[in-house]
Amino acid sequence: GEIRFTHNAEGLMTNLSVSLDVLWVNEPPEPFSLLLPANGDTLRAFPQRGDTVGVPAVRFVWHHSQEWNAADTVRYIFYVQTSGQIALLTTSDTTLTIALDSLRIPLHRFEPITWWVEAISGPHTVRSTEQFTLTLLPNVLDAERNLPVEFGLHLLFPNPFNSQLTIKYGLDRAGPASLKLFDIQGRLTTTLFEGAAQIGNRYAVLDADRLPSGVYYVRLEAQGRVRLAKVALVK
Repeated sequence: GEIRFTHNAEGLMTNLSVSLDVLWVNEPPEPFSLLLPANGDTLRAFPQRGDTVGVPAVRFVWHHSQEWNAADTVRYIFYVQTSGQIALLTTSDTTLTIALDSLRIPLHRFEPITWWVEAISGPHTVRSTEQFTLTLLPNVLDAERNLPVEFGLHLLFPNPFNSQLTIKYGLDRAGPASLKLFDIQGRLTTTLFEGAAQIGNRYAVLDADRLPSGVYYVRLEAQGRVRLAKVALVK
């Protein structure tokens, strides 16, 4: 386009022409991050056939990806991965409520579930700035509550582990207890639980993103009794 300026000073006419070239730039949508469920969260599952489990509807939430071109609309692709299999859904919203077992991918107890989102606008695709991982924990059935509880560390899964370790431990007496992680030099690295506890089987999830690879010891202590278990972190 062209813009013309006319100036008349003391009877003199001066013309100034300015040419403007407007270029249309198709920018990708802005980076965005995930919100809920947060990284490291656990989901309660109920047993189904064999080792598989079902999960009640879960609400996933992420930030909006800004699109500066008004002519384009941002669409999202939601991904969930477990057992090496990926399922996906498309939506135009930043929330999605879905029962994971409806995605026709295997869901197993204590197995991590990874989810992320991609924003699509025109020819551009932008992935969320992170991927979040969840862990499925079984519901504690009423029948299990009536069974005798044995003090100790009953399950450390998986072992070796890469990023998260699920720990099942039992307390047969009410009172002060602690569950801690020590490195091979005996130095405390993480306190998973410390305080008053009731009788029962409990679960804890260790997030090892900030820990270096190596051998560690999980230490359960309650009322003068101690149990140790060795685990290996491999990254």
